Amino acid sequence: MSHQVDRQRARRDRQEGLTGPERVKRERQRQAELLVVQVLTALSQRDALVDQLERRVGRYLVEIKALGWLSSRDTAELCGISLKEAVRLRQLAQAASYADDLSASRPKLNSQEAGE
Repeated sequence: MSHQVDRQRARRDRQEGLTGPERVKRERQRQAELLVVQVLTALSQRDALVDQLERRVGRYLVEIKALGWLSSRDTAELCGISLKEAVRLRQLAQAASYADDLSASRPKLNSQEAGE
């Protein structure tokens, strides 16, 4: 298989009129582009995970507040976050819960009802 890849690369280089140094430069550019895609994918995965964890923390903070055990300020202090951050996380969880409620309340159409 590597012989086939080598032949394809050589054919592409001839068609593009690339010389030795130009070919090396082009190959490095292709490798860099592939790595950029991997970086962007990893960052997207990280962001999705952070969002998921923040919503979970927010749900816990909502539950703590519902218990009436501590004030919001005391809860935030106990958790090692600022009151502003605790409010943001609670609001994030409440917004996600509201969006989930909306999507759950929408009637689902099966394929026959949708006219397919």
